[in-house]
Amino acid sequence: MSSPPRPVPDPDVAGAPFWDAAARHELVLQKCTSCGTVRHPPRPMCPVCNSMESMFEQASGGGRIWSWVVAHAPVLPSFADKVPYNVVVVELEEG
Repeated sequence: MSSPPRPVPDPDVAGAPFWDAAARHELVLQKCTSCGTVRHPPRPMCPVCNSMESMFEQASGGGRIWSWVVAHAPVLPSFADKVPYNVVVVELEEG
């Protein structure tokens, strides 16, 4: 018996650069070019200054781990062949 297909992202225009980088195993963050606010998830307009201009920058890799768990039971049946896996809550240096 085969497992159901894994859910895959369906990025919009604002999120496409994030998912393209993720496919290359890179973490990029959207940054407003007007006020410098870093935001995630990616979206068209800055929530601070309402600018529609943004860019994506490579994350520094630094941050603070707030919590973590090793998942031994899959959340979805389609991930049964991937257990165990780590789930981590991280506050990135960028915010």
